Amino acid sequence: MTSTKPVTRAQAASVEVDAVSRNFDGVPVLRQASIKIRPGEVIAILGPSGCGKSTLLRLIAGLDTPSAGTIRIGDKCVSRPGAVVPPELRPVNMVFQDFALWPHMTVERIVRFGMRYRGVPKAVWASRTAELLGMLGLEGLAQRYPRQLSGGQQQRVAIARALATDPQVILFDEPLSNLDAQLRIQMRIELAELLQRLETTAIYVTHDIHEAVALGHRLVVMRSGQVEQVGSAKEVFQSPSNAWIAGLVGYNNELQAEIVGRTSEGHLKVSSGGSHITVRGQSRNHLDGNLATVRIRPEAVRPLRAEEPARDDEQLVTATVEQCCFEGYHWRVVCRLGDEPLTFFSRHPLDAAGPVQLAIDTEGTCAYTNAPMIDTPPQSDRVFDDRQLRTA
Repeated sequence: MTSTKPVTRAQAASVEVDAVSRNFDGVPVLRQASIKIRPGEVIAILGPSGCGKSTLLRLIAGLDTPSAGTIRIGDKCVSRPGAVVPPELRPVNMVFQDFALWPHMTVERIVRFGMRYRGVPKAVWASRTAELLGMLGLEGLAQRYPRQLSGGQQQRVAIARALATDPQVILFDEPLSNLDAQLRIQMRIELAELLQRLETTAIYVTHDIHEAVALGHRLVVMRSGQVEQVGSAKEVFQSPSNAWIAGLVGYNNELQAEIVGRTSEGHLKVSSGGSHITVRGQSRNHLDGNLATVRIRPEAVRPLRAEEPARDDEQLVTATVEQCCFEGYHWRVVCRLGDEPLTFFSRHPLDAAGPVQLAIDTEGTCAYTNAPMIDTPPQSDRVFDDRQLRTA
């Protein structure tokens, strides 16, 4: 994606999803989902497979009909039970997970296909196609077929086709999931730059938290057909609304604890594994003596060398090392805080079965009242660095 020349575009539209549900054979797949998206905003919908995010995207595109609720694009209601504006009459285009490129068409014909049926004047087909191919780094490939393109090139063709009819809203259904890891990172960066230039309203569905943070102005976290939290990346990462979301965004250590007090700053004092820890509370309804689930980010824990002091924002605990494994650029340490497991990363190996003094950064912790979990968030071995959120 080399050119900075913007494609001529219509004014971006708002999208409002109001209490939308979708049932299949009586089974709820989407439950009372509500989202308001501002014109020109990029929303990333994040959640595990089967949570309803792609179903929501299909409802906005007009490829399915809601069982309840309404969807508005701009000032027009496009979906409600029993009344749906067909996809071809909505100012919306979609980039699919498998790219959905017609194998018998050249790149040029694929990009021009939607123009023919969306009323784009024939006089601008050639110039708009050339403009899009140039913007997306596809110069010289107009006469090639999909089988003659790399995965990244195919993805760019799919984006060019979606942009060709000048949509007011563009939908992305996990478009990078079929690419290899290195290409995904490259395309994520290019796609973020493209959306920033276009200023088109975009809804991006993904189960990859790094993609969501890189692309979305706001995140919509979904689970089991419901919208769990909506907010900026900083809001979701720093104040996850429940323990499940905390696990999703990297608070991978889970301790069971008893709440024994509260600080003047509103933090909770808890007892877990024989140690007392101060943690950030995410709810005002905690009472002394209640049981809580404590979540701690692995990168919020660091081992201290002999006589090394903790910082003012850290607290000290003593744990027992059970396992220390080298992972190429750091050591993964599994230890026990009493009976509770705790995992963190160290730049130096630690003696297994030996005691270790740990410093825990309070800002990397959170606590929630105990509640039954509907499902378990996917846990990644990769650490998500909070420094990536500073420009989010």
